Amino acid sequence: MALPVETYELIGVKPTYTVDYDMQLDFPFDWTEYLLLVGDVIDTVEFVVDSRLDIVNFGHDDTHATVWLKLKDDVARDLKETLQVTCRITTDNVPPRIDDRSIWLKFKQR
Repeated sequence: MALPVETYELIGVKPTYTVDYDMQLDFPFDWTEYLLLVGDVIDTVEFVVDSRLDIVNFGHDDTHATVWLKLKDDVARDLKETLQVTCRITTDNVPPRIDDRSIWLKFKQR
């Protein structure tokens, strides 16, 4: 099944979370709408994160993927950049669909 023109997108907007430097939090990625549209489920998930972040844990079910992150201990606590977190899924279809979604983390002392 080909993807429709109205496939999920945000043009000119980066989905960004503002978090504390000392956070250790879960970040969910909801693939439900897209996967229901194409009639598929997540088989595997991989998270590609900025080198200044540590992946504490991650997991998935058929339609959702979640990653637990924290800022590495040796990263300066005055970081001004936003850091990218990408969720890459591979689906159960033959051939598999492989797709990415990204969020960005902005750090602020709270």
